[in-house]
Amino acid sequence: MQVLQQKAVVNVARENLEYYDGVIDIQSQPIQGGRYCAGGSSTGWNCNVSSFESDLQTALVNLRTAKIQLIALLNDRAPVEQLDVAGQFDFTELATPQAELREIALGTRPGP
Repeated sequence: MQVLQQKAVVNVARENLEYYDGVIDIQSQPIQGGRYCAGGSSTGWNCNVSSFESDLQTALVNLRTAKIQLIALLNDRAPVEQLDVAGQFDFTELATPQAELREIALGTRPGP
């Protein structure tokens, strides 16, 4: 589950960086009369790009760490680069309501 979560974080970090790169492209393009869009040139934006790049690198490190932990739990010797986990990382409602699950659990437990 942690590997799936970190893969999702990496995807979000990549999307954020790509989006922000697009914003910088728009800001740095001259408009009519050789002027630039509001905000002037993109130099002020470049500081923020490094933050998004840092977020992406942190997410990649966290993904690698999660994979290493999974390999250790599996007692496997596979290289980290070869490990991949596939699945859906999304919230889904319980098929059975919690109250019903509780009744089933209480009804099937051993004891008096």
